[in-house]
Amino acid sequence: MAVNAIVPRTKSAVILLTNTEHLPADTLHSTILQLLLEDQKKKGPANVPKVNGPAPKEAALDFLHQMQAGKLDRDKLGDEFGLFLTDLKLQAAAPRLKALGEPEKVEVSRVYERGGMEVVSIHFTFKAAAAGGLLYRTPDGKIQQFLIRKQ
Repeated sequence: MAVNAIVPRTKSAVILLTNTEHLPADTLHSTILQLLLEDQKKKGPANVPKVNGPAPKEAALDFLHQMQAGKLDRDKLGDEFGLFLTDLKLQAAAPRLKALGEPEKVEVSRVYERGGMEVVSIHFTFKAAAAGGLLYRTPDGKIQQFLIRKQ
């Protein structure tokens, strides 16, 4: 008998081969798979680059505050994002973001790697609204993208 499972995000697989038909292989396979997943959880997200700078939660909150104020520290932005996020776009977004007020709660729900960047899925809870977002940063700490949407 053979039982297998592949876990793409960890680049792992559990394959169990048995030379018997009278014992259930599923239970042993499930136990081994669960141990693998628990071990991976302890190690943290796979392949996420170490980013120079503040923790993801603090970086996202700081950037949100800058956007609300309509003034950016452009030295913290990647070149392409800095060019994309023009002063005109910033001035258009600032009043809408400022109207949300100070977040009452900021939660990081997931951290993963994409294109050599740290990608953080984050949730902001405001007094009258909620918003979700994605923060993309390269290892040098520069913000390459910041996407936010009201929920």
